[in-house]
Amino acid sequence: MRLYIIKIWVSNWFLDTPGQSLVAALRSGFAEIFLLKAILMGKNKHMKEKIFGITIILAHFLILPAFILSPVASEMESVMPKQPEPYMKADRDNYPYYPSLLRWEKSKADFNPPQSCAECHPDKYDEWQGSMHALAFIDPVYQGELNLAVQSAGYEVSRQCEGCHTPAAFVRGEIKGPGLKGLSPLALSGVSCDVCHSVKAHTHWETPSRQPENASFILSPGEDGEESGYILTKYGPNPPDEW
Repeated sequence: MRLYIIKIWVSNWFLDTPGQSLVAALRSGFAEIFLLKAILMGKNKHMKEKIFGITIILAHFLILPAFILSPVASEMESVMPKQPEPYMKADRDNYPYYPSLLRWEKSKADFNPPQSCAECHPDKYDEWQGSMHALAFIDPVYQGELNLAVQSAGYEVSRQCEGCHTPAAFVRGEIKGPGLKGLSPLALSGVSCDVCHSVKAHTHWETPSRQPENASFILSPGEDGEESGYILTKYGPNPPDEW
């Protein structure tokens, strides 16, 4: 009898409709207990006193506090914030690489690997080679974490990482998941010279949260031209005449 009472109480609290309050579970559970008591008392008179005693004890220690706390519990449930949506809604036309918020103004102009920049800017190239930007994609810790994420949540979650760790190769569709095998020098370069100097604008206030988020910027390495086919365009923190 004691085990059955405990079973009823636990099953009503934990296994019923998700979000059911403890008060509601107690009410439902003890309704079953009283029904069981009536059935047993009708069949076995020798259990009458024992069942009656158990019922009185439970009523004092569980049922009465439950009904006293019922208004408080109901009020708390009404003011508790609802659980947020699991994902923010995003405009997939505006953010085709979501969950990365990176955007690419595609043209005939392609991204250049950093080795091509070294021909005219050897000192800057040397600085970049020793930077975290150069290691952003090939870093073994990053590759390990990326591999774990893909195994746990699927390939789409990797887009949230790749849009920052190797943006140029990412928008070109070269990156298909963790690993370095068969990738171009541009992909292995991670955050290369041309990535930073192709950032045309940011979209911080257009994101789903209306604040800076994951790769909320626009890449534009160049634009189409009438005669030569395309024109390379590069951006920096200073006006051209101040370099």
